[in-house]
Amino acid sequence: MKKWTNFIAVFFLSLFLIAGCTDINNQEVEQTSHSDMKQLFKVDVQKVKLDGSNGDFVTITDKENLNLLGIAFGNIQWNQNVEPPLMEKREDIKASLFYDLDKDKEPKKIADYAIWFNSDETATIIMEDRIFGELDKENAKILRAILISD
Repeated sequence: MKKWTNFIAVFFLSLFLIAGCTDINNQEVEQTSHSDMKQLFKVDVQKVKLDGSNGDFVTITDKENLNLLGIAFGNIQWNQNVEPPLMEKREDIKASLFYDLDKDKEPKKIADYAIWFNSDETATIIMEDRIFGELDKENAKILRAILISD
């Protein structure tokens, strides 16, 4: 009987260690990129000025723009298990996406994104300073048009 008790204790200890070491953020990226983008509730945007200072916050709640942003963010090609590159300059845009996942609760902020618009008309996105992705020209143009309104 003692042998089984020890076995069960070791089994549960191992299970807890494995669960504790799992990278939840990678699961979150998968959920975010494949979730129903119709639940995008709002996007908070902050443009970074040419001198490197932060601009004012703008909140986007227009359904048409949110749908377009949801599609664009859903098309980010995430580079899993790769360190984000060191960028030569500050990001062009900071964005926080909020999803209305449960009607009984407050909208949930999924993540903060730093977005760079590249000279080849693509975009580089770093999520929470840990995970980075790339966006093709077509979707980068959508982000630029909606997020940068001069």
